[in-house]
Amino acid sequence: METHLSCCGVGGKYKYNSVVQCGETGEVDGTEVTVSSCDNPSEYINWDGIHLTERFYEFIALAFLHGYFVDEPVILPSPCSLNFSSFTSYTTFKKVFCYDRSLNPQLRRTEA
Repeated sequence: METHLSCCGVGGKYKYNSVVQCGETGEVDGTEVTVSSCDNPSEYINWDGIHLTERFYEFIALAFLHGYFVDEPVILPSPCSLNFSSFTSYTTFKKVFCYDRSLNPQLRRTEA
């Protein structure tokens, strides 16, 4: 996943230009350019230098709903289990958070 460059941007170290933004046409370094999105936005964290991509917002939502951003995670009983498999980032989320309990000390505490 690309962590520094924006998907829809141009110029500079991070493909961000505050004057010519995503979808606009303008001059950058003496050349007229039209800023368009990358071919694979799901591989980026940053959309346009200001906003995150849909995939990364999904990742944040999954982490929040699984208790990673709260002080006392809510452990849902099995009838209330939520299915997030339609989220495109769910497979990556499971690899990072669900299979390595050492990444979430709160879950380790509640299982002890």
